[in-house]
Amino acid sequence: MPPSEKLHYNYTIVFIKFFKYIINNFRHGFTLIEMAIVFFVQNKKACRSYPHTF
Repeated sequence: MPPSEKLHYNYTIVFIKFFKYIINNFRHGFTLIEMAIVFFVQNKKACRSYPHTF
């Protein structure tokens, strides 16, 4: 294998690992985002229910 091909091969492996890492973290990140949205919506409802406390 010529050096340029080997370098490209290594970059491909790194990219795949990085991509998998992003996808795995995205699942966790997505749940955090969902939780934040739910919390925000509940806060909005609470603000409407008790305007004098906020």
